[in-house]
Amino acid sequence: MIPPDMRRLCALITLLLFLSGCASSGSGSSGIEELHLFGLPVAVNMDSRPGADGFSVRVYASGTKEARGLVIRDGSLEILLFDGAFQAGEAPSQRPLRVWPFNADQLKPLASKNRLGVGYEFTLPWAGSPPSGNRITVYARYIPSGSNSRPILSGPASISVNAR
Repeated sequence: MIPPDMRRLCALITLLLFLSGCASSGSGSSGIEELHLFGLPVAVNMDSRPGADGFSVRVYASGTKEARGLVIRDGSLEILLFDGAFQAGEAPSQRPLRVWPFNADQLKPLASKNRLGVGYEFTLPWAGSPPSGNRITVYARYIPSGSNSRPILSGPASISVNAR
């Protein structure tokens, strides 16, 4: 027979385990755990001159509790452009050719909702930083508010570039 004090202790430990919930290494209060990046397979021409001078991507932020795209209410989202092609799971070791930062207020006009949830559409020129090769790789990075949260990096989108 289990003594009453031991039963109470077991009941208290069980209660604490149930109340503790799940921990995540994601962004904390924002609920964002993953980024999903979709890009056009080819670069785009954004002016009247022939040749590509930018790219277009769409980003969805999702969490463990919601499979659909979430609204980014805090922190910032960055679009990173790299020269060359990278494989999924391969983290780029070089510095980005260009980084476009967007805070939550700047993201509002870029947001739209569809069957996948809320997504953010970016058509970005590389301007004074054109790629040197025939492929670029784009990533999205979410930087949550707060010092205890780690940035979240999307998978890569490899985009073909036609030389000017």
